[in-house]
Amino acid sequence: MRLYNHIVKKYGKIKRKKTPKFGIWEEFYYKFFKGIRMSYVLNYVNYDKSSAQQELINKYGIHPFDRKHSESIYTSFFQVYVMPVKYGFDYRRATYASQICSGKLTREEAILLLSQPSYDSSSMEEDKAYICKKLGLHLSEFDSLMNASPLTYRDFPNSEKWIEFVHSVYKKLYPKK
Repeated sequence: MRLYNHIVKKYGKIKRKKTPKFGIWEEFYYKFFKGIRMSYVLNYVNYDKSSAQQELINKYGIHPFDRKHSESIYTSFFQVYVMPVKYGFDYRRATYASQICSGKLTREEAILLLSQPSYDSSSMEEDKAYICKKLGLHLSEFDSLMNASPLTYRDFPNSEKWIEFVHSVYKKLYPKK
């Protein structure tokens, strides 16, 4: 919450009324006083994306989106444009790496897929205009932000040390079985 509050206060133009709060103290409270433990259910399930998609199509008539997370214009735009262009981080690499590990894709196929652009430039320009409108930015402001040196959470006040401390204590108290 410290990082979020600082960024909103420094850069935000709109007064935030309600934002769900889950910071270091909430994490500490739920882990240590409520005893809530995290369980990653999907790690215990044999998941096959193509079978799941086929089942959704057959049972419910739901067709998959063109790209990962393209059910949301903002998320899709952020992952296929902002992250690779501004930060040099292409989410497809992690997706393809896990598909290679599970035998769903070969390394060569992944390299070929990564050599292709992650977005269609004309639709991306439409998405950029839409995102700028929603965020109250002019296209020139957005382009200026994209061309500025990237910042990370370490460039702002944050609770990283506290979070690491809480996690290390938690791991000692509740080791994995």
